[in-house]
Parts: sequence; structure tokens; C-alpha cells
Amino acid sequence: MALLDMAARHVPAGTRPDRYSYVVVRAGLLERSISDVRRQLERELGEPFVVVTYQANALEADERPPMLDRLDSTTAWLVAFGFTYRAIPGKTKWVVIRAARDLPTGLMPPTWEGRLIPRAKVPSAGVPVMLHMSGTELEAVFAAAVAKATGEVEMHGDRVAEVYEVARPS
Repeated sequence: MALLDMAARHVPAGTRPDRYSYVVVRAGLLERSISDVRRQLERELGEPFVVVTYQANALEADERPPMLDRLDSTTAWLVAFGFTYRAIPGKTKWVVIRAARDLPTGLMPPTWEGRLIPRAKVPSAGVPVMLHMSGTELEAVFAAAVAKATGEVEMHGDRVAEVYEVARPS
């Protein structure tokens, strides 16, 4: 079984496994060191992930981390894999609105940044957002923009949301 197939059962609904890293731990020590394992995977992956642990001797040759070949083969080893995940377009139950990097500060209304929206309420063309282009409250000029899916995910408590970004209007 391929690593990403193994991970697919463990990632949140509406997502698929993406990148991974691993930590090899002596069997019997994982319970005492799981927080250290999670911290190391967090440093290496830098985004939300799930941990899936396998006995090293149960992994197929193409799934085994190369470092296992250098370790004592008479010792039982566990491999803790950390798998990041990406949204399957249109499959998460939530979307979250974010300003794209190229959108100048102040254009996106603060009430929209980070807004969670149920997927069922998202139009197929994207989420319409009014941007404040210039002027004061009395003479404000607005432009319509559309937040579009990026495939990235964010965790909000137990909710998985696909990130929709609002880009600079053309």
C-alpha cells in the first residue's frame, strides 16, 4: 500500500494527503515522546497535519524510510508519519475568506478577512466581496471582487475550510 493511500483514511473529510515527513521511534517509547514527535513534525511540515504510526517491519520496502536500514534490526521500531493535506476542490464543508498577498492592505473589509462560510452557501463562480478602493465613508469607492478557491486548507477548531482568496481587481 502506498504511503498516501495509507494516509487517506486519516485526513479530514474533503481533503487528500499531500506532503509528509516522519520520525522513527523505538517501540514502547512513543507514548512518552509523542509531544516531541508532534513538535518535530510541526517544525518540518509547517502546516496542519495528521500523525499516522506504523510498525517499521509492517511497511513495504518502498514505504520504509531509508534510515531504518541503518538501525538495529533486532529492535522494534515505529515510524510516525506526519501528513499534510490539501482541500479536494468543492469537497470541504466550509470555506474561509482570505486576502491574497497582492491585495493592498485596507482594501479587504475587516468583516470579510477570516470569515467562515458553509460550503452550501458558496456560489459556483466564487464568493463576491466588495473592496473599499478609496475615499471616506461618505465618498467611498468600492469595487467588486470574487474570492476564488486555492486548494489550501485551514483548521478552525474541528472544521476544515478550503481557503478562498480575494485578489486585486483587474
